[in-house]
Amino acid sequence: MSEKDIAKQCNVSQAYVNKLLFKAYSSRSINKNYLPKHLSFDEFKSCKDSTYSMSFIRIDSTNSKIIDIVQDRKLSSLISYFRTYSDEALNNVETICIDT
Repeated sequence: MSEKDIAKQCNVSQAYVNKLLFKAYSSRSINKNYLPKHLSFDEFKSCKDSTYSMSFIRIDSTNSKIIDIVQDRKLSSLISYFRTYSDEALNNVETICIDT
């Protein structure tokens, strides 16, 4: 559901919805020492304000829960992002499913 739709449904501004989502996401910590055995990757149009307008989402394939969203889907950004994970976490991954 888009921020605009949430705002309309809750009778608040889109800016307020954005602020709440950013606050909730910012307070979340990602465990860089763990990755699930089965991952799914996808890219999506996040917003027109994003530098590259497309973001990258990581999902645990076992339970369909979103693990993290990376603002940029460019290879150099993804390499930098995954280098922040421990070798143990990276070695735990057995399968990756991506759209083609």
